[in-house]
Amino acid sequence: MAPSTPRLVVPIDLKKKPWEQKLPLHNRWHPQIPPVEEIKAGEIFRVEMVDWTGGIIRDDDSALDVKFIDLSTVHYLSGPIRVLDVDGVPAKPGDLLAVEICNLGPLPGDEWGYTATFDRENGGGFLTDHFPCATKAIWSEISRLNSPGIVGTAPSMELLNIWNERERQVEENGLQTLKLCEVLHSRPLANLPSTKGCHLGKIQKGTPEWERIAREAARTIPGRENGGNCDIKNLSTGSKIYLPVFVDGANLSTGDMHFSQGDGEVSFCGAIEMSGFLELKCEIIRGGMKEYLTPMGPTPLHVNPIFEIGPVEPRFSEWLVFEGISVDESGRQHYLDASVAYKRAVLNAIDYLSKFGYSKEQMYLLLSCCPCEGRISGIVDSPNAVATLAIPTAIFDQDIRPKTKVPVGPRLVRKPDVLRCTYDGNLPTTKNPAATIQCPMVLEGWILDAKGTEPKKAHISHQFSEQEGVGDGKRVKFWKDKWCGDVTLASAVPSLFAFTLSKEVWVTEVWDDMGEGGHWNPHFIRHLNDWELDNVEDFFLRIQGKSVKDRVLQMGSRKGVFCVTSFDSLLGPGHPTPSPVAVIWNSLILSKVSFSAWKAS
Repeated sequence: MAPSTPRLVVPIDLKKKPWEQKLPLHNRWHPQIPPVEEIKAGEIFRVEMVDWTGGIIRDDDSALDVKFIDLSTVHYLSGPIRVLDVDGVPAKPGDLLAVEICNLGPLPGDEWGYTATFDRENGGGFLTDHFPCATKAIWSEISRLNSPGIVGTAPSMELLNIWNERERQVEENGLQTLKLCEVLHSRPLANLPSTKGCHLGKIQKGTPEWERIAREAARTIPGRENGGNCDIKNLSTGSKIYLPVFVDGANLSTGDMHFSQGDGEVSFCGAIEMSGFLELKCEIIRGGMKEYLTPMGPTPLHVNPIFEIGPVEPRFSEWLVFEGISVDESGRQHYLDASVAYKRAVLNAIDYLSKFGYSKEQMYLLLSCCPCEGRISGIVDSPNAVATLAIPTAIFDQDIRPKTKVPVGPRLVRKPDVLRCTYDGNLPTTKNPAATIQCPMVLEGWILDAKGTEPKKAHISHQFSEQEGVGDGKRVKFWKDKWCGDVTLASAVPSLFAFTLSKEVWVTEVWDDMGEGGHWNPHFIRHLNDWELDNVEDFFLRIQGKSVKDRVLQMGSRKGVFCVTSFDSLLGPGHPTPSPVAVIWNSLILSKVSFSAWKAS
């Protein structure tokens, strides 16, 4: 007999706000948020959910929605759902709720996602002191290898009070008492209960009951004893979560669907965030908390869930592993601190991968959302904890292993970089003086004349001496000026010019300083076909041996006076480094380097 269609218990209308849904969503933990539906053990049921921001982040070409997001409203959760046994008796405090993921995926018609970093003064992230700007990347072609970021049960009032008290102490005293705050700069240290942005499901806003519960209800940001925001990337089809029950009926809630995520979700908004659905089945293990969960604290409530990973997860065979130890960027030794060690491992990986033609912001987002594996490799050898970050090499369209050959960068790009806002605050940025300096400061360059003999000086910025016959007296265009022969590249190889990413790009924007001596890195909007290889060979023969040699040059404004704004204007329109949105997930890429290849057979 064919299995029955799962019963839809929480529907979502993507045209409506979270609080306008048929069953209004909630964004807090509290035992008195009423359940919106009930299910019986053994029943397969379907729960739909919005993305964790409730649709605030849009599929567009701006990161302003990330920069100015009101984080008091997250996460929006579907539920609570009351769980009964087959006889109609609800789950009881002390039971264990086994939640099996039978199926999951994106909502039909909404198959896209996003990854972002928040502004340092509005959310931040694991590396916010290095990357203070809000950024955003949009992903399409979402597949079915998903995972829920949040699955949890409601806390009891006693447990809720424990949460609020301990987190209040961290928020009020942490900066003075916790040395780690000098290395990790995400703020606030804890998100305490607040009526701002609070949504409590069926409880009407503005009533005395709402005001009381809103002042008590815990934020959904961290994972806790009830499960909650654990962000385990391997929770996909076939996985089980064993959650402690603290209230009658368990009051199960879920949300924060991910397409893909790296261990640690380091950019904070770090998975590929999306709307989606879960099809679940629950079983009640009577008395399971006492039988299976050992309290690690002063009360029987200080327990944690158990997770059983299913058979469907990202599987790769070749990895490049980056190590970090508990020594911070200033060279200061920390004692067995795994957080400092993991931060260093991530920074090591970002700096290394930026040598292959990517911006560091792109790699920060990539390591947050690709299926990289984070590990605590050593925690006993004083004074250094050792953390590692393993990156699957197959997700790149080039060989990223160290070798004698100079890195040349990826072959395909559609967007020059991640969407980025300015950082308008005044907090200092942490610098690692020994790391790779990747800022594209191409303000003056050299090109060869048509014969390729004597180098002829040509300024590459706004105020330049004229070079007869080349450019506009200011800059030299890669495709449209005669800088490497008697004809323009656009005329020499018109078939390649037809699908170049930018037909107006300057010479210096195609030149990449990475590696020994630098290299040319033109970008196209599609694959190169076999029958186009002759044109490609002709193209590279024409630019072979030509180069742009950089040196920073202080330039003045039009009046000849140096100022920051005029200096900044020289950097525009930006350096076209490739984006992993196309390099890794684009539908034009061969399947072996596409995330769709993760799906187990």
